[in-house]
Parts: sequence; structure tokens; C-alpha cells
Amino acid sequence: MLNNAHMSVLITRPQPAGDETASQLKKASVGEVIIEPLLTIKSLLKKSDKTTFQAANGYIFSSVRVFEVLAVGGLLDASKPCLCVGKKTAQAARDYGFGIPLLVAENSETLIRHIGDDRRVQKPMVMGRWLHVAGVHTRGDVSGHLQSMGIDCHHHAVYEAVSAQSLSASTFESLKSQKITHVLFYSERTITTFMSLIESLSASGYLKSMTAVCLSPAVADAAQKGPWKEVITAAKATEESLFKALGIKE
Repeated sequence: MLNNAHMSVLITRPQPAGDETASQLKKASVGEVIIEPLLTIKSLLKKSDKTTFQAANGYIFSSVRVFEVLAVGGLLDASKPCLCVGKKTAQAARDYGFGIPLLVAENSETLIRHIGDDRRVQKPMVMGRWLHVAGVHTRGDVSGHLQSMGIDCHHHAVYEAVSAQSLSASTFESLKSQKITHVLFYSERTITTFMSLIESLSASGYLKSMTAVCLSPAVADAAQKGPWKEVITAAKATEESLFKALGIKE
């Protein structure tokens, strides 16, 4: 295994998350960190009606990006209950002003399962209208599953993640020179976008010397389409677990 100083890591996250990940890797003395955002977050707040948020009895949040988009505007009523996917999302909700979430789950599938199994959570949810505040593209069809359970829940998109149409010249040169040792992938859309751009450049062969480090099994499955040196999956869908999979040495 390479030590931190000999690693060259490509980060594919949108900004500002990409900078935050880069900062953590630099603190760990990773030799080279390259940021290439493959998704750009586009706010959809102009299409949002404040009454939609105020009329909800509670909210479901499945991404930290919701709070990056809603940092200003006062659309959410923080006095209402919420459920969150991921500890970082839960912390962002509390930073916004919400109390302790009714439920915090690792992923959307787990959230849906726990709601179905825990009457203490399900009981307050069947009493009113809930809003799944997220991006245009979501995993797990949270609102659809909850509706089938008799819960009045609707998906409301406040942002769209727009895929990159090209790689920067500097990143392509790094790929071409095979300096990059690891590429971090946090979502299926990111790995799909990356593979599409690589194929359009006829550059799939450059991946043979690189390791894809993936946040979840679903992301890893998408990565298997490329001729990677290795595909590694984080044990849990957290950045801490992803760094452990990357092999960051404390």
C-alpha cells in the first residue's frame, strides 16, 4: 500500500464539498490532490413557493446540499420535525436550527425500512403532509415508498446536479501521464459522468493504473464498467469510511 505522501488523489465532488475533502486529504499529508467537480449544483429556489414548505408537517433531508442551497431565504420552518440521511445531513439540519431528528439513517433504503419498522417514527408521520426536500435526482424514491406505506410525502427539488460536459485540460494531462493513483467517487451519477467523459476521449486505458474508491456498493457497481487497477468500496457510506478504504494512514 502506498503511503500518504506517494498518493495522487482525484476528487470528483461538486463544490464546495470538493474543497472540504481536499482540505482533509492535505491534512493527512496526501502527496497530490486534484479537484475536478463532475457535477455543478444549480439552485431551483426561484421555482419554489414558500407556502409549500410552510404547509408541510415535517421534512425529510437526504443531502447536505439542501442546506447549502437553502442557507438564505427562510423557506424551512425549523420548529417542525425532520428525518435525515447521513450524520452530516443531520448536523447540517441542526446547524440550520432544527432539533434532534426523529431518525438518522445511513442511506435512503435504510431510512425507509426503519420508518416501516418503528411505529414511534411512523405514527407522527401518518398524521400529516411530509416533504422530501432534495435534488432533482435522488436515490431510493423515498416519497414513492412512503406513499405506499400510507404516508403523505412528496418530493420537492430545490437543486439540480448538472453533469460536466468535459474534463479540464490539467486533469486530462494528469490522467494521461498516469500520475493519479486514486479517484474518489461519491455517487452513481458522478462515476457515470466520469466514465462517459473518459470514453469520449478514448482514454479508458489510462484507468488501468488507477484505483476507484467508491462510497457505496451501487457506486462500485457502476465503476466496474471501467478497466480499473482496482475498485474499492467503503464499508459505510461516510467520508470517514471512504478515507479508510483509500488507505489514509493517521
